[in-house]
Amino acid sequence: MPSRCSASYLIEHGISPSRVLLERWSLDTIGNAAFARLFHADLLGWKRLLVITSEVHMPRTAAIFDWMFALPPHLSPAPLLVYEAVPERGLSEEQRASRQSKEESSLRSFREGTAKRVRSLAELHPFLFQQHAAYAAQQPERVRPPSAADSALLNTY
Repeated sequence: MPSRCSASYLIEHGISPSRVLLERWSLDTIGNAAFARLFHADLLGWKRLLVITSEVHMPRTAAIFDWMFALPPHLSPAPLLVYEAVPERGLSEEQRASRQSKEESSLRSFREGTAKRVRSLAELHPFLFQQHAAYAAQQPERVRPPSAADSALLNTY
C-alpha cells in the first residue's frame, strides 16, 4: 500500500488508479502487513502481492509479511508474496549503518518475541491493541530511555 506520493508516481507512470490502494491506517510495518491482509488481501482474494521497501528494511519487512500472511484462519488462500528492495539513497554511510543496526536488532526482537507469541489472528488483536506501543491505548513501559543514537537514527526517516 503506497503513500500518497508513491500512489501519484504509480498513476503518473501508467498504473490504473483502481489498482492503487492507499493504506493510511498503519503506524509501522506490523500494522502495514496486518491492514494489507485484513482490509485487502483476505477480503478481495488477492492472488499476488508485491511488497516494495528499502534494501535495509527488506529482511524485517519480509519476515513480518510472511508471518502475518501465514497466521490462521484464512478467508481465502494466502497470496503469493513477492518482494522488491530499492536502494537507500541520500544517507551517509554512518546513517546507513545506524539503520542497518536498528533493523537487525528489530528483526531479532520480532523473531524471538512477537512471531513466537502471536500465532493466530485471534492472538494478533490483543497483541496489537494492548501490547504494541504504536496501537495500545496505554503505552507499555520502554525497556530503555532513548539515546543520542536514537535521535540520530530518527533524523534519517
